[in-house]
Amino acid sequence: MSGIMKPLQLLRNVRRDMISGRLEDGDYNPGLYRTIGSVTYYILPRRKNPRLNTFVLKKAVSTNIAERLADLGPVNTLFTFEVYANAAIIPSFTDAASLEDILVVRASWPFDPQHCRILVADILAGLSSLHNVGLQRNSFDVRDILLVCRDNTHFFQIAGIEYCTCIHGHEPTNSEELQSLVATLKYVYERIESSRIVWIEDFVRLLGACETLDSTSLKKAARHVPEDIDQRRRELEIYLHAVRIFGTTLGGNSTEKGGAE
Repeated sequence: MSGIMKPLQLLRNVRRDMISGRLEDGDYNPGLYRTIGSVTYYILPRRKNPRLNTFVLKKAVSTNIAERLADLGPVNTLFTFEVYANAAIIPSFTDAASLEDILVVRASWPFDPQHCRILVADILAGLSSLHNVGLQRNSFDVRDILLVCRDNTHFFQIAGIEYCTCIHGHEPTNSEELQSLVATLKYVYERIESSRIVWIEDFVRLLGACETLDSTSLKKAARHVPEDIDQRRRELEIYLHAVRIFGTTLGGNSTEKGGAE
């Protein structure tokens, strides 16, 4: 498989079939895959036209979770997926890399501490959006956090949306999200090759005083994120290039691994 990532999006007729629930697995041959962080994407050639490749992320999502995810909208700016009646998740980004891979190649392209503010802002906004529709993401790590490019804009997002659980109301019921965010920031901090970054230390201390990432904690945390971070999103593109050049997982034939996970 080529090291160049092709657009991870479905062809228009396949999107139409997904919306109407007519998409059948039998229409596809087992294909290649590409692993990004903790997520493996199928590359499926159509049987009727082998020259047309389709990128599909097939995950089993329970009906009640899919219904709540659908309330986020067809393509939310914080989550690059669409949820249809059959609970299929379709990636709609053109390039991606996991936070783990970004930090692995830091010797070639060091991670800018200021970009960590964008990382924090996106994670907080994503978790808040889930809470607003009665879902919590629970635990995650640097392999679950993806930097994605869509419509020439770069976002950090948490993969594995199928691991969400329903909550009553809009407040998380455990501290797993909080602990995961703290662990992620500490992981990044330890790998930033620069002088002491005071704001990250202060932010971790702030989170340490919270019990969960409830609405009150999220508001407090959001105050530590400057409003002008979107002006620097374009700078994140360099990490996608670095991972592609210096160290990305390139995948292979899905039959070698028994299929994508």
